[in-house]
Amino acid sequence: MNESSSQFYTDIRVDYGRDDVIKMAIYYQVNDDGILKGQSNTHLYLLKFLPINLKALHSEYKYSIYATSKLIGYNTPVDLGWGMTTGIFDESISNYGVIFGILLSLIVLILVCRLGDSSKNNLIIILTYITGFLLMILQATSFIFILFLWIISIITFYLFRISRVEY
Repeated sequence: MNESSSQFYTDIRVDYGRDDVIKMAIYYQVNDDGILKGQSNTHLYLLKFLPINLKALHSEYKYSIYATSKLIGYNTPVDLGWGMTTGIFDESISNYGVIFGILLSLIVLILVCRLGDSSKNNLIIILTYITGFLLMILQATSFIFILFLWIISIITFYLFRISRVEY
């Protein structure tokens, strides 16, 4: 392997690989009191984007703020205006523990793929592949429009399918 291909691999791994933040989430979960330190579930941060007010349920910050603050060494979360790029695996590990977090993130990805592929609709299948891929490499707030578009398309597809069933 020459120098340029080695650098290319390193660049791709840094930009799209999430093994560093997954290892960090596992490390802090096993050796410390975790990245979140008893904070509320950061998956519920997405509730901020709904038109209803459920402040008691959602997290104050998105997960990347907690992870970046922990990486830098802050004891409390600090919004620096930037953060580490996180995905569903490390966020689930930090929220639910190592074993249950990995299982839950895999179940979510399998469910997303199953729902989209079983629709047999080409547009929904393409949106499903994009959504599944983005869930693995980005936090959901980074592609919230695509995620909501996928959710709405799945719901409308299955509602129309149920309404067309003859009794």
